[in-house]
Amino acid sequence: MIRFGVITEKDLKDFIPFAEKIWKEHYYTCVDKGLTDYVFELFLSEESVKSQLSEGSRYYYAIEDETGNRAGFFSIYPKEGMMYLSKLYIKKEYRRKGFSGEILEFIKSEAKKEDLREIFLNVNRNNTDSIEAYRHLGFHVAEETVSDVGEGFICEDYIMKMTI
Repeated sequence: MIRFGVITEKDLKDFIPFAEKIWKEHYYTCVDKGLTDYVFELFLSEESVKSQLSEGSRYYYAIEDETGNRAGFFSIYPKEGMMYLSKLYIKKEYRRKGFSGEILEFIKSEAKKEDLREIFLNVNRNNTDSIEAYRHLGFHVAEETVSDVGEGFICEDYIMKMTI
């Protein structure tokens, strides 16, 4: 079982290194290291997260009940009439324990509070473990995208959706 802790701007000095460790641990196994580092700076640098928080993104720690340890984090916000799951990262030692399912139940309840009936996300096409996990949770591939994110880097993603 897990509980959720809200991440605010005052938490960022501690949060950013926590997020970076999980991010790189995961993406270095499936995505080019240069792209991984560049995208981290784009979306999870302190300035970027401050900006996201000011624009309505909600960040949460997933905290294991038994130990009180932070098992991971996620971020959501309403977008295009749906709830956007912007980030969902679980530390390696906590994966495959059902935490993603618990997080998804929380996200569903947040979406329903805002009368949103779909959840969607982007996932890198080479991120096969996450794609499989999302499928297991009930998401399906809705579309393929190719995005120029700058500095010569291209992101090839799936947009995955689920109806709630």
